Amino acid sequence: MLGVDIDEVVADFMGSFLDFYNSVSGKAYKKQDITRYELWKVLNCTQSDLVSLIYEFHKTPFFKSIKPIEGSTKGIAFLKSKYRLHAITSRQKEIVRETTEWIEYYFKSCFESIEFTDDNALNRKLLKKSSVCNSLGITTLIEDRDSYAEECANKGIRVILLDRPWNRKYKEGGLVKRVYG
Repeated sequence: MLGVDIDEVVADFMGSFLDFYNSVSGKAYKKQDITRYELWKVLNCTQSDLVSLIYEFHKTPFFKSIKPIEGSTKGIAFLKSKYRLHAITSRQKEIVRETTEWIEYYFKSCFESIEFTDDNALNRKLLKKSSVCNSLGITTLIEDRDSYAEECANKGIRVILLDRPWNRKYKEGGLVKRVYG
């Protein structure tokens, strides 16, 4: 079984979020400017302010217009023909309906489940992606965040790390393999 992250693996969350952020801040950030996943450090705000911005973003047309990452619909269809797939996302439980509808629209019947770890949720403790993978019997995770890749690899889960500007300093090895598409 394969686990597949949603944002920046199949969904262009960062592109839409930056469009939103730039529109409210007057800035001009691009994906290549995001050189670390701790987005609040890149945008020079507090983590709490970033969480509030993410919740605000969820209510906007920018969030509703997220598109799939180029090639992801074909890639997931191919993987579905060979493996059982589960989406594992750090998205918050407040957007379960929107996320489920988005997945069904672009990836109809490809995923057996969508699991939410609740990262950046207000006043809740997040689940570990490695725990979710282990509970579902997932042996390989496709991911873009280096800290999640490291966490899963440390628990014996193979990770396919999609190359992104925020994970380029991460040294692959062991159970983590970097890919470029």
